[in-house]
Amino acid sequence: MVEKSLATMNKFESIHRSRKFLGGVVACLLLSLTVLWWAWVDTPQLALDEEVLKTVDSLFTAVTARRQPSLIECEKRLIALHVAGRISDPAWNKLNSFIQSAKKEDWEIASRQLYRFIELQRGAG
Repeated sequence: MVEKSLATMNKFESIHRSRKFLGGVVACLLLSLTVLWWAWVDTPQLALDEEVLKTVDSLFTAVTARRQPSLIECEKRLIALHVAGRISDPAWNKLNSFIQSAKKEDWEIASRQLYRFIELQRGAG
């Protein structure tokens, strides 16, 4: 009889642990999805403008190749596009932050952040 009681208790403890584990997994999944959704919604979007998209692509190439002259040229083109109203203020601020990181020779950080920015463009791909 005692053995049956112990077996039953062990079964209930096992079920309880399984439920706690599953609850933790679900909570982590929901948190991850919330963070991804927030990043996607919070990312400023580029207009579907061929020149803007080509220039951002050139910026990515300059940053990943660590070419300072190409970086400066892309910066000038992006400034002109921003002044012309073809890049929104929020998108320009993000792009400029990548440029400034690269100018400080934080190439790796700039390339990762720029890649993520490009990846989160909804209509540009």
